[in-house]
Amino acid sequence: MVCVREILESGSLRFGTSGVRGLACDFDETACHALLHGFLHRLASTEPSGQRRVIALGGDRRASTPAIVASLAAAAEKLGFRSINLGVVPTPAIASWAMKRRIPAAMVTGSHIPADRNGIKLFGRAGEIGKDDELAILDAHVDGGARTSPTLPAIERADAGAAYVERYVRAFPEAALVGLRIGVYGHSAAGREHLCRVLEGLGARVELLGCSDTFVAVDTEALDARDIHLAASFARQGRFDAIVSTDGDGDRPLVSDERGVWLRGDVLGLLCARYVGASTVVTPITSSTALEHARLCDEIVRTRVGSPYVVAAMAEAVRAGRRRVVGYEANGGFLTASDLQLEDADACLPALPTRDATIVICAVLREARRHGLRVSELARSIPPRFSKSGRLSGFPTELSARRLARIRAEGIEGARRAFVGDTEAARSFDTTDGLRLVLASGDVVHVRPSGNAPELRCYTEAASDARAAQLLDETLGRLARWRMGELPATADVSMPGH
Repeated sequence: MVCVREILESGSLRFGTSGVRGLACDFDETACHALLHGFLHRLASTEPSGQRRVIALGGDRRASTPAIVASLAAAAEKLGFRSINLGVVPTPAIASWAMKRRIPAAMVTGSHIPADRNGIKLFGRAGEIGKDDELAILDAHVDGGARTSPTLPAIERADAGAAYVERYVRAFPEAALVGLRIGVYGHSAAGREHLCRVLEGLGARVELLGCSDTFVAVDTEALDARDIHLAASFARQGRFDAIVSTDGDGDRPLVSDERGVWLRGDVLGLLCARYVGASTVVTPITSSTALEHARLCDEIVRTRVGSPYVVAAMAEAVRAGRRRVVGYEANGGFLTASDLQLEDADACLPALPTRDATIVICAVLREARRHGLRVSELARSIPPRFSKSGRLSGFPTELSARRLARIRAEGIEGARRAFVGDTEAARSFDTTDGLRLVLASGDVVHVRPSGNAPELRCYTEAASDARAAQLLDETLGRLARWRMGELPATADVSMPGH
């Protein structure tokens, strides 16, 4: 018997902020069998006996995804489970479909990370698994098993996508988006057609733009120049009220204004929370403090980065008797722990405690439509806190951890010297996730290793867009020089949005 952790970590596979991710070539039959064995063993140990031995599978459009789905299906069969292949669907669609039927699910997707990588997101019968579940999966033991030649099972049901579309068409008011002309940047997103159908079902005129047959990595927290220029070009050509999109698996939204300027994910999350009338909002420490300044809810809970932490904090709020509990991340992904009634819609929107993009896109467009505002005007209706984010690619997580540990030991002055030099005094220092420095002016610099790829991420916040951009440029420059003695000077510095 071999420990699941040993099998996965013999290659590049690791649990991060959202499922297991790593190089696509490392998701072989052995790794898929070990992961699924550990997952199903964990379910069996935490649930009543007699549960249905069925698992839903789905995936994104990466070239490596079908083979991984086939390996999971073969592993499920070996473990006595029947698999239902839902095909290419958004992650929130497979999660919602499986939760309604009280069956587990596995979504093969690397979300926004490069095409040579992939991932697997796991859902129990009640939704997304937590950090305790991840540890139990890694500690499980499995036999190696004989290697087979897995084949991709036929798509047994095609209604997961249809049910997902209906979820939003019924939960928003009838004709909610009538009069709006929306461009949908499709690239290789798993849910591009589903998003179009939702928007059309709510009355918008929709045009699908920029679709690709090969995978395109779209990171909603760190957009590259291609995506920035595409949105502006689409807006000039189409006279759209907004351009919308998602990441590769449809759980992180993108919304631009009428000029093709993308809105920050945490701005979108705040606008969505305001529209749904949230009472308790859970969000990671990387989301901007505009939420506190907006005073739109009764309670704000801050967490570490990663949807499992947000899900856990939302569940705790529900157990404490809180109502209208929601969460969002700095990437814009929105989670709901309470059923929500939206205006005078025909149906209630059932809770979906995993990241979703469609609710955000519909809420922002509806909010603009019902108040007669342009999207740019709607964005200006929230407190003016400006955020930027960027990353140093090719920065090993282990090296990031060593560097940040050294600075953490030096305290607030060590962080100030490392991130901003002697230009400004520091007010406070937070180690909830990485290192977050608040300067005397109220400006924020936050540095943390990515949980999904060998990258060092930087987030800045200030009272003006120009100052946030300046802080990001200067901090990334310092960080790049900071590690040049230990890495070749070939790592890519990505600074989106300016």
